[in-house]
Amino acid sequence: MSKIIGEEIGCGHPMWPAVIHGHYASAGVAAALISGALNVHMVFTGHFLGKDKLEGLLKQGRQTREEINMTYKIMRRIEAEELSLDASEIVIASTRQEIEEQWNLYDGFEVMLARKLRARVKRGANCYGRYMPRMVIIPPGVEFGHMIHEFDMEGEEDSHSPASEDPPIWSEIMRFFTNPRKPLILAVARPYPEKNITTLVKAFGECRPLRELANLTLIMGNREAISKMSNMSAAVLTSVLTLIDEYDLYGQVAYPKHHKHSEVLDIYRLAARTKGAFVNVAYFEQFGVTLIEVIISEI
Repeated sequence: MSKIIGEEIGCGHPMWPAVIHGHYASAGVAAALISGALNVHMVFTGHFLGKDKLEGLLKQGRQTREEINMTYKIMRRIEAEELSLDASEIVIASTRQEIEEQWNLYDGFEVMLARKLRARVKRGANCYGRYMPRMVIIPPGVEFGHMIHEFDMEGEEDSHSPASEDPPIWSEIMRFFTNPRKPLILAVARPYPEKNITTLVKAFGECRPLRELANLTLIMGNREAISKMSNMSAAVLTSVLTLIDEYDLYGQVAYPKHHKHSEVLDIYRLAARTKGAFVNVAYFEQFGVTLIEVIISEI
C-alpha cells in the first residue's frame, strides 16, 4: 500500500496516509473501512445530512416515511452517516447550526454529552469507554476567480474586444426557443425532487401571460442519456419532459444536456442580457451556492 501511494504522490518513495477523509455518506463508509484496515485516523464531512433531510421532507407532508425512504434510500444514508460518525476522530461541519441541530439528531452524537466528555478528557478523568468525535467548524466558501467580469477603464464591459463575442453556451440555449428575444427565466438545479423543478415548469405552463412574456431555461446538470441517469434524477427529468409535452411548451423551454463549470457565469449573464430573472424554487437549501453565484453575476 505504501509503495502504491508513494508512486502516486510521493515521487516513488513509500508513503503511508496520515488521515482518511470521507465526504458524504457513501464515501464515509468507504473511509471508515479503509481507516480501520490501515489503522489511520479518519475525518468525515457529511455535507447534506440524511436525518435533517428526512425531517424536512416529513414536515412538508407530501410523502410518508416509507415513500421518502423508497425515493431517497434515506435510511441507508442515515445508517452510513452513523457508521462514519462512530469511526471518525474529527467531523467537519459548516456551521454551529449543523452541529447543534443536525448532528444532534444522530445516535452517535449528543452536544451536551460531547462537551462533558471533552472536559473529562482534558482533566484526565475516566470517560468509561464513551467516545464522540471532535466537531470542527469550517465555514463554506465559493471560489469566484472564474466569475470575474472583464471591464474597460471606464467600468463598462468592452463590447469591441474579441472576448465580448457571445459565449457558445448562449447559442446552445437559444436554439431551443422559437422567439429568443424574450426575457429568460432561469433555474439552475440538479434534477432532484427537493429542487422542485417540476412545479416551476407546471407554473410556467399554466400561466399564459408569462409564457407570452418570457422563455424558461432549466440548467439541470450534465447528462448523456436519461436511461443512464440514476432512477431519482431520471424520474424528475422524465416528469419535466412530460410537462413540456402536456402544456405544449416546445420552443419556450430550454433544457441543454451539457455545460461546463466555466460557463456558469455566462448562463447567468444571458438571463441578465435578456432582462430576465433567476428563480430558486427548491423546498429548502442547505447553503445556496446558486444564490451566491447569481449575486456575483449581477443579474
